Amino acid sequence: MTPKKDPADQLPTADWAQAAAPAATGESQSPTASRLPSDEQPTLPQPPRTGIARDAGGDGRYVLVDEIASGAMGVVYLAEDRVVGRRVALKMIRAGVFAGAAEVERFTREARALARLSHPHVVQVYDFGESEGRPFFTMQLASGGTLAVHLLRFRADARVAVALVEKVARGVQHAHEQGILHRDLKPANVLLGAGDEPLVSDFGLVKFLHAEEQGLTQAGVMPGTAPYMAPEQAAGRSEEVGPRTDVWALGVILYELVVGRRPFDGKTREEILHRILTTPVPPPRSVRPGIDAGLEVVVMKCLEKEAGRRYASAGALAEDLDQWLRGGLQRPAAAQVVRVNDTVRRRRLGVAGGVVVVAALTLAGVFFLLRPGGNGAVATSGPELAQPITLIGEDDFRGEHQWLLGEKGAKLESGAEGVSFTTKELSAVQLLAAPPWESYILQAKIRHDAGMKGMPGVFFGYKGYASGRGPCHLLCCAGFADRGNFAGQLIVDLYRIPDDHATKPRGRNCFRDPFKGEPMIGDEAPWRTLTVRVTPRGIKASCSGPIVCDLVADDLRKCIASAFYDSPNLHWESMPSGGIGIYLDEECTASFKDVVVKPLQDGQ
Repeated sequence: MTPKKDPADQLPTADWAQAAAPAATGESQSPTASRLPSDEQPTLPQPPRTGIARDAGGDGRYVLVDEIASGAMGVVYLAEDRVVGRRVALKMIRAGVFAGAAEVERFTREARALARLSHPHVVQVYDFGESEGRPFFTMQLASGGTLAVHLLRFRADARVAVALVEKVARGVQHAHEQGILHRDLKPANVLLGAGDEPLVSDFGLVKFLHAEEQGLTQAGVMPGTAPYMAPEQAAGRSEEVGPRTDVWALGVILYELVVGRRPFDGKTREEILHRILTTPVPPPRSVRPGIDAGLEVVVMKCLEKEAGRRYASAGALAEDLDQWLRGGLQRPAAAQVVRVNDTVRRRRLGVAGGVVVVAALTLAGVFFLLRPGGNGAVATSGPELAQPITLIGEDDFRGEHQWLLGEKGAKLESGAEGVSFTTKELSAVQLLAAPPWESYILQAKIRHDAGMKGMPGVFFGYKGYASGRGPCHLLCCAGFADRGNFAGQLIVDLYRIPDDHATKPRGRNCFRDPFKGEPMIGDEAPWRTLTVRVTPRGIKASCSGPIVCDLVADDLRKCIASAFYDSPNLHWESMPSGGIGIYLDEECTASFKDVVVKPLQDGQ
């Protein structure tokens, strides 16, 4: 009997590697493409010529429509497959013909890995090829974006979060069964398809089990995203990396969803890795007491520092999550929780007292698990959604932050009095990718420390749109000034930011009027509380006093239409669901603290 060949082993890796190096003969190679072999899928008819067209009038099977995402190595486009008549995601190497052999090999590995996989919770690859010296492959298009963008929405209900991670774990288990480790599992690498069905994606750091790395990583250096790296990864012990390494990353994702933060964070990669290696995992209930004790058991078993104490497989994790969803675990790993909790709490209670308290808590947790119906979802949609989200506290950020504008030349640092922000041009830092409410209050304490030209404030509604001049993002800013020509005024502006960054942001003033607040004494500015009520019906803003800005949706629509006439798809009603953050306009220094977003109740 002839053994069945693995379809992934038939990928032309040698041809792709040659495409990355100068041809010895000096002859140019015509673009070629091949269908990914699959015993499960029918063979599609091949077009007379394959490749990529930059617009509908070009020659090629795939027409690029828009850029979806980009990273250090690759870029992903929305593309039209003119043979099959469907939209796909098309990924290619960013460096193109200038890519080195190692870069091409990594790209090839990702295609080889995906070619082996066929699972409802792993993104599906359709085709691979080469165009103008650039290898590419096409895959299933996920309409919902990444989990990273929707973290808050899934945090609102523990059962929804657990159900999602259970599906992701089953997709990871399928990859492991095919001899493939992911090594970079994180929310940004989980796509959401129709009905929020998760799809594991981005196998760019894949490792084939029982295979050598072949020089793709430096000795003692492990690839991956620091906050999601297991201790063996953080320490560079590549020989210990295995399926339980991916289990750790799944545990971090689960922790982040149910607790509201990651177990280990820091200001630098080195600081995060050091904490992973030296600091006990904070038990979820020590951060959020309302979390179910049984769910804490599962999370802590994923995050055992010793790989041998974790779940033996992603499938075993999925089974326990499924049991929790069905009403309770039958075999809780209580011993592990005692050991970890004991390590953390000894510092506060003393050795003897700590052991007694933790033992009592653990027994209570086991009883809770074994009683009928004890799944204990942490805060369902009602109470949880009513809780404010603190983005900046008294002295530091409370979560992730991302530069959107003006990072070069700007300065952002934490101090005794909040976060200090200095810039010489328009700068914006996103603190929340998507609020979980349609209507909300955004509030911040701000001090305008220096700068006669600019002003500090908050922004909201950061969303992407298509326009006549190319893809762009729009955001709405509300700020005030205590210095310069605009001193004593509250201002609301709209900005359009071209995605190509080749053109400067374009602004439009929507409102400017004096606010009624405490005056400056000498050169020292006071802390002012900027409050913005944001709804699809409009915005209301105040600065340490009564509401002075009241813009209804029609006012904002007219402002958008007059300033951005080439962008017919811009509508205020959809903007409140966009990103939230802080900004500085032109030369300015300001301090921010107590930045909070909370749901807007009826009558507020």
